[in-house]
Amino acid sequence: MAAITRFPDSHAVLPMGVMMRMPEVQAAVGLGKSTIYSMVKAGEFPAPVKLGARAVAWPSHLVNQWLADRMGGDAA
Repeated sequence: MAAITRFPDSHAVLPMGVMMRMPEVQAAVGLGKSTIYSMVKAGEFPAPVKLGARAVAWPSHLVNQWLADRMGGDAA
């Protein structure tokens, strides 16, 4: 299994298939929980994937793509 760089190194790019929980997403994008959920509702941020009854996570490739789009380049 490949080693995964853990946040707060917000410039790290995670491999595809890794699911990011809220604290990792917050560290990666530099936004708060309320802002992230507001942006999801407005269609401005990728929606989380439901993992269970009370758990959600974001696919890392969607978060990386969102960051790349915001920076105007290719972060992946």
